[in-house]
Amino acid sequence: MFRISSQVTASFALKPEIEQIISREFEDGPIACALFTRFLTDGDYHAGFVDELVQLAAGVAGASWELRCACVLMLENQILLLAPQELDEHKRVLRGVGVRFADAQAQMSILQLRHRLSRLSRVHGLMCGPKTTAASLTDFLHVARQECKLTLAPYFFKPQEVATRLLSLVRVSRGIVHWVPPAGDQEGNAVEIGPYEREIIAALSPESHIYWTGRRTPSAINSLVESPLGTVVLVVKLPGSDLELEIKRSGIRGLHPLQIQMPSQLRLYGGSSGGSNDAEANSAHRLAGIYRLVHGCEAPLSTALCISSIQTIPAWRGEAHLLDYFTDRNTYGNGYHLMRSAMDEAMRRFEPQGPRLDLPGPLGLTVRYLHRMLPRQSWLQGTTSFRLDLLERYLSSAGPSAYFIELQRLSQPKRTHGSMSRRSGKNSKQQTVDLQSSPVTESLRSATERRCYTDDQARRFADDLLEEILGVFFPPSDCSGTYGEYVERALAFPANRSRANSIYLFLMREIGLLWGTLLATCGCSHGESFVARNVGLKSRWQSGYWKVRIIFMDHDLLWVPGQSNNDFDPKISLEGMRLDDGYLFEDESAPNQARGVIGTIERIYRIERPLRSAGTDAFENALAEGYRKTRRQMVTSPTVRKMFSQQVLVNIADWESIVWDRLETRKSGLDPHAWSCKAIAFLRERNYMPEAIEKWIALVENYLDLLERYSYLFDPKYLDFSLSYKQPGE
Repeated sequence: MFRISSQVTASFALKPEIEQIISREFEDGPIACALFTRFLTDGDYHAGFVDELVQLAAGVAGASWELRCACVLMLENQILLLAPQELDEHKRVLRGVGVRFADAQAQMSILQLRHRLSRLSRVHGLMCGPKTTAASLTDFLHVARQECKLTLAPYFFKPQEVATRLLSLVRVSRGIVHWVPPAGDQEGNAVEIGPYEREIIAALSPESHIYWTGRRTPSAINSLVESPLGTVVLVVKLPGSDLELEIKRSGIRGLHPLQIQMPSQLRLYGGSSGGSNDAEANSAHRLAGIYRLVHGCEAPLSTALCISSIQTIPAWRGEAHLLDYFTDRNTYGNGYHLMRSAMDEAMRRFEPQGPRLDLPGPLGLTVRYLHRMLPRQSWLQGTTSFRLDLLERYLSSAGPSAYFIELQRLSQPKRTHGSMSRRSGKNSKQQTVDLQSSPVTESLRSATERRCYTDDQARRFADDLLEEILGVFFPPSDCSGTYGEYVERALAFPANRSRANSIYLFLMREIGLLWGTLLATCGCSHGESFVARNVGLKSRWQSGYWKVRIIFMDHDLLWVPGQSNNDFDPKISLEGMRLDDGYLFEDESAPNQARGVIGTIERIYRIERPLRSAGTDAFENALAEGYRKTRRQMVTSPTVRKMFSQQVLVNIADWESIVWDRLETRKSGLDPHAWSCKAIAFLRERNYMPEAIEKWIALVENYLDLLERYSYLFDPKYLDFSLSYKQPGE
């Protein structure tokens, strides 16, 4: 059995409150107490202790997962105690861990690693030997429970054991692969996945396994696998990795992962239809490919790794086939008749007229419904659970209540309406009843909810959020006051304020560049990819620095035209552009409007009015750059041009030409009738049909205010329309 070395100061003993914390946090109490006694003896570096940490973290002594994570963080703490110039000891330790680097690059590699590790200086600096407080140690252990923040974790947790750990926290059923990115097509891969992450993904077999939120699935932020509050997805945050994966539509907690609750809509509660997943995967893959070819870097949007069709579901009596789950009462369980009634009503409302699958009996109804709503599950890469609407809410004064109360609710046993265990009798502890609500019970519930978190828990919650939106975060020394005051004080701290301002300007540029690229294709998302609930922030380790990236997700309605000759419709483009514009910005005079992405970012980072003007400039400059560069390469770059039909390129050029002429007519105060006559003659010469000409002229007039707002995009000084009529080299 592994034993911790007894090289500990004889007079040193853990404080009772610290010993209580360790006993509560770790199942392997004696070895954990001995380990932390050694760790907190004097707060200095000890080579022998480091070697013991390496063995424990690797799992050779059978330590618990939680203790191994703590060992990794303690090892990182010990490495940071070394002076940067102590290269030999750095190399000895890191090579013992498994880190590989050439001798010629050792110093640079070590400095890079120390820089990455120092992101957690806010907790490492609290470890000061015997003077370490209980609150400081709790902060340290809180970070140790977030595997994604442990830089050295991939060297200790093998891909297969990470997959096994993850599987223990979710429910699993069977599926069959439906869609994967085209073989050899790298343009659409928005994020580069490393070999460690790939091995874990392969071990999880996303093509043939379907993953569901279960009773044991955590919802705490930065868990290894997390079911974010208020969602029906799973997110996977792998050890030591800044890559996040999303398993889209993972069902509802409880006995019925998939439900049909709203006959007024043709939808699955807890799941999504295959058509929606397919459209999202193809459109996002196409836009990511265009973006990468044009700008030479990854697009700030999520893309699909694979899509699987669902074959079986973890029902209350065990794994069941999809048809049995929705057809057989004994398989589905309680609520069967309500589900079937909703299914029948949905089909009567939404099934198209004309010939149909007319199968008899209950199975026939199920087949007809699934023919329209066949559920699939997507694995997405490059996502983030830190969505803008969530960040704004969590960083408000009500943030801790919204988070911790919901976590507490999920941790309590479910009470289901009208359900009762098969056991009966007044002494049965397994009965479940629906308690009647009353002013007294509501008051007691409110009092309990108010006491469900401590000030220290709220502060740690704020630190996690602020670290994500700043990349590197320096907590204020003054922790007094309310949660809201702490957040404001943290964002006002000079180092944090400087980072927040520069990140804001960078994000504004990223938004403009992506939207400009999309607009250049005459594409749009109809607001879906640009609504605050579908846009998030993620800290990524890139080129030796922590950088905060913006990520656009949920591309169900994304449209990127140009693949076929008839794949251009300015009506779709303009209406989609109007909706995207509406969700990027917000009208303060319309209080019921959804909060805009840009306004939400400004509130998250507490951006003052003078800087907002610079942000607007950064957005508009990037928007024009993205539009012009994409349009140029659509007609001059062979690799970009091959992604578009020649006819669509001609259509876009003709459209831009008449739009620019109309804008110039309005600017000069000339008669719009003269413009329409000229435009009609131009389009006739270009062989457009009369109905198409009439439609185009009407669309320009109907959307003239929107087009004028972005008039600089269509300036022929930057766009040579004539190139669109020629193949490269002509």
